[in-house]
Amino acid sequence: MKASGYDGPKTLDERDWERAAELRRSVFFPYEKSFEDGFRTWPISLSEEYARNTIAMFHDGVPVSAVSWVTRDFITLGHGLRMGFIGGVCTHPKHRNKGLASTLLSACINRLRDDGADFVYISGARPLYYKSGANHVGCFKSFKLHAAKRHNTKLFPVNLRDATIDDAVLLASLYQREPTRFVRPILDYLLTLRHGYCSGKACTFHLIEADGEPVGYLISAGSVETRWRAAEQVLEFCGERNLVLSALLSLASDLPSDHELYVEVHRADPLCTRLSSLGFSGELTTTSGTFKALNFCQTMRKLLPYFESQMPHELFKKIECNDCGQRYTVYSAEGSLEIDGETNMLWALLGAPPEQEAQNLKAHGKMQSLVESCLPLPIPSLYLNMI
Repeated sequence: MKASGYDGPKTLDERDWERAAELRRSVFFPYEKSFEDGFRTWPISLSEEYARNTIAMFHDGVPVSAVSWVTRDFITLGHGLRMGFIGGVCTHPKHRNKGLASTLLSACINRLRDDGADFVYISGARPLYYKSGANHVGCFKSFKLHAAKRHNTKLFPVNLRDATIDDAVLLASLYQREPTRFVRPILDYLLTLRHGYCSGKACTFHLIEADGEPVGYLISAGSVETRWRAAEQVLEFCGERNLVLSALLSLASDLPSDHELYVEVHRADPLCTRLSSLGFSGELTTTSGTFKALNFCQTMRKLLPYFESQMPHELFKKIECNDCGQRYTVYSAEGSLEIDGETNMLWALLGAPPEQEAQNLKAHGKMQSLVESCLPLPIPSLYLNMI
């Protein structure tokens, strides 16, 4: 319920945007001189799309609470889905605990749902986000590569060189070869390269070259201190997996001997198998931010061609999908799938965090094989597009 004395949610004109940007600077980066100085560490937040997709609550004509979003289509299993990224959720200290951010978040989610988004990813973890139905998922495994350890593995010879802003088009073209990927504008690469940050972390693009030709890239974050030793993290990679593996081991070997290199790999990615075969142990991780699935039936319909390619065609004759409150069902003549609870549905689609599992999921007949063979869905690395 919207508090009295406030106006909104409203989109922003140029003057409103400047005031909302100053509000965010004061909340998130109080020691920086400007919005740009602070949010350059989250460079997608400097895009026109981010400014255009900002809504706010107003008090006496001034924005006192704001939220923004961007959307990216993504390819998974050969079919297109859509993800919204939500960030910059804030309220002026004098206007908190009045439900303003909740009102804005709900309006933002509704707009993304109307725009055909299947999922939203919200940067951060707050009670506000859980209350909206968002939760963490577990779909990536974290592998640790020791710099001091030398690996007795016959590798493909690769060379790594740091990319510059002049390589933006090349990086984008290499990424487009990925089977699971976001459909990104070139501006995503330009902003990240220009500012040298990705999701709040200083980062470097490493072009992978084989026989003098570019074949992929790694994005590594700057050194951070873990409990035991200094570490770097690979935020994203693309390219043929044997070449990516060679590049990862080369990058790890070039680090100081007391450093470690961490890389997150989706558990359905073949790179998981290659790393495991070399003795590296991958641990399932929990996403730092929270996901919300927006339209179960829409997502299932989009994926029907993939399901039909993996399962007997008869399973999908006269298929019916229903979303009744927090009960989600898929019926056909050959089987049924029933899921109770929004979180269980989310975890069935994207994967449960460590030591959790989707409960109240009942699959009957051939629908059981669909669940086992086709879910959870692969998703791309999120870091570059977080806001």
